[in-house]
Amino acid sequence: MKKIIFLLLLICCFGCSESTTDMNEGTAQQMYNSIKGTYAGNIMVDNIPQSINIALGNDLTVRFLPLRSILGRIFSGGELVEAEKSAGSVAFTIPLDQMMITGENVYLTLVPTDLVFSVIVDNKTYVVSALIGGAVYVDNASGNLSMNLDVTALYCEGTTYDLKNNGINYFVDNAKKE
Repeated sequence: MKKIIFLLLLICCFGCSESTTDMNEGTAQQMYNSIKGTYAGNIMVDNIPQSINIALGNDLTVRFLPLRSILGRIFSGGELVEAEKSAGSVAFTIPLDQMMITGENVYLTLVPTDLVFSVIVDNKTYVVSALIGGAVYVDNASGNLSMNLDVTALYCEGTTYDLKNNGINYFVDNAKKE
């Protein structure tokens, strides 16, 4: 549902915006440079907002990504708590793919990238790999950033977890530039 709302927001913004600026490579680079920076926002996990930090530069780095949604597909109960605790704070960098500009709005697509991390449960190390892609939308006029990350594949120790009917989605709305 959050993904649909995010996409509808993007369509509305693109449809309602009128560009009065002649767009060329220099103008596009200037606009991109203006949105680079660090943003702070919240991401919902089990209906509880958790702080997240997003750095937008030559790529996108997410700090403090909550892993409960990912780990909850692999572990449960006390194992899930142990896995979360052992994972600690995860930083994830994902390359930028394409940029679209409409008026003052910038839309960036992200190259699907594996987030690989280890957890320890019952004194055994598990390597988790989650393929993540998505998009970033920046309203340059307000300076707010919205981000949608989708986990499209999940693996742990040779086991593939089905995400087709019940995907994992991270959504950040209106992160503020610091």
